[in-house]
Amino acid sequence: MPNLHKLCRSLIGVLPCLLATGCMEATTKVSTVKQSVALASSDQRSAPNPTPKLSPKPTAVPSAPPASSPTTNPVGGMPVDHVIGKGSGEIYLPNLSAVKCGDVVGIKAGTYDGLLIRGLNGCAGNPITVTNYGGEVKFISKDGGDWGMDFNNSSYIVVKSALPNTYGFYVKNSVGRGGFTITGQSHNFDVSGIHVAEAAWGITAKEDPKCDNPGAWHPYVLHDFVFHDNLIENTIYEGFYLGYYNPEEYDLKCTDKTHKVKAARLNNVKVLNNKTVNTGHNGIKLRLSHGENEIAHNTVLNYGLRKWTDWGSGITIGAETEGSVHDNHVERGHNTGIDIRTNVGTVEVFNNTVIDAGTMPDGSRATDDKGPLTWVRGITFTATSPGQRFEIQDNTITNPIAGDVDVYNYGEHANVGGFICNSGTKLTVYPSRSIHLDACP
Repeated sequence: MPNLHKLCRSLIGVLPCLLATGCMEATTKVSTVKQSVALASSDQRSAPNPTPKLSPKPTAVPSAPPASSPTTNPVGGMPVDHVIGKGSGEIYLPNLSAVKCGDVVGIKAGTYDGLLIRGLNGCAGNPITVTNYGGEVKFISKDGGDWGMDFNNSSYIVVKSALPNTYGFYVKNSVGRGGFTITGQSHNFDVSGIHVAEAAWGITAKEDPKCDNPGAWHPYVLHDFVFHDNLIENTIYEGFYLGYYNPEEYDLKCTDKTHKVKAARLNNVKVLNNKTVNTGHNGIKLRLSHGENEIAHNTVLNYGLRKWTDWGSGITIGAETEGSVHDNHVERGHNTGIDIRTNVGTVEVFNNTVIDAGTMPDGSRATDDKGPLTWVRGITFTATSPGQRFEIQDNTITNPIAGDVDVYNYGEHANVGGFICNSGTKLTVYPSRSIHLDACP
């Protein structure tokens, strides 16, 4: 029965992918990640660090709002209600009141500096679709800094390619900004068909507390996101950066006073059938996300290329996050293949393949300032509070530097337990007296 339960969970998790644009396989050349910007990034267990100071954005001039102009997309034949963009320049749309629930917005094919959309809101069961119109849409930054694709204070949005099994949007943001970004009081996004060829971060969904948007401070929750069938390459930091790095309350100095704030949390996040290649930090990072979370059927290649040990794993689950990590392929990188470092609930890790954890893309051993790393595992689970549970089963782990699976409970928290089944032979449970191991189901 437990194995049947796992199979059902797997099929349910991949269903959104099958219903949307269709699963695809992306093939890409493995190239060297660009390290031209050496900035501090988010920390998943160290002291909070400030947002990197990037090149200032130019003053945004609002684009003309889309007029209602029903037409048929020359690519794919989808009916389109509004066409935006002129094929070049920058698209900045702070007010999209003309776009109604259920409308389809086509972005005219061409090469743009960036896209910023604010306040685009569909309805439950009747979302607004954003797609490419007439061919591929490219966002390639210029000196001085621009957006990639940025959605703020928006909800019930589907972003997809006009043709199944293709990437309709291409982002190359070499000045060090995000590729595809969701911020503010946003929720209910289905995002596919994005190819980020170069950026600071590939795809992000989070809200850094800001003085001008207190409505997006905790306890606000950004919720219900599905990211599937996207390709992320050559990031300075994370491929997917989902959830703010700091769970704690801190001081935010604003013009009126200093506020005690916490970052907004996420809820119900699915990362399905994506591919990341050559990421400076984690391939996929999910933190501060409550509810039902799932990371499944992804391929993560060449991760942690900046060799920052704390942020160098292939897939990581961070604070306040539970859910499942299954059917992923993780290969070659600086640190552990799959690293679970949460403080709540149950995390299931099953049917994953992890190859060469702790080996860099060129075949060399991963190192830090003290020399070659000796402790990198295929999968790790670290308990940081009482009552946590791990279920690790049917994973294939090949050639890790130190071991297959490690489970830690350094603080000897009460009621920490679970099972490790059919996931290699080099296993560590420490300290064993404070971790209850169940029999395999």
